[in-house]
Amino acid sequence: MSDGFVDNIAEQAMLALKGDDPQAAARSLRKLLKTAPDRLDLHHALAVTELRLGDPPGCPRHLRGRGGQGL
Repeated sequence: MSDGFVDNIAEQAMLALKGDDPQAAARSLRKLLKTAPDRLDLHHALAVTELRLGDPPGCPRHLRGRGGQGL
């Protein structure tokens, strides 16, 4: 799947998002964020996943990124 623009973390995130279970996707994305907390793509993916789960209040927390600063 790697084409020079997609790394291993992005591949794992894409696999999580392709599933039909947004709760499992959220768990996977949180796990990935522990290893790569500065990845804006992961924060964005988790925020969108939380919207799918009906947790809009959780979204801004991820869109602020690490340390509560804006993207």
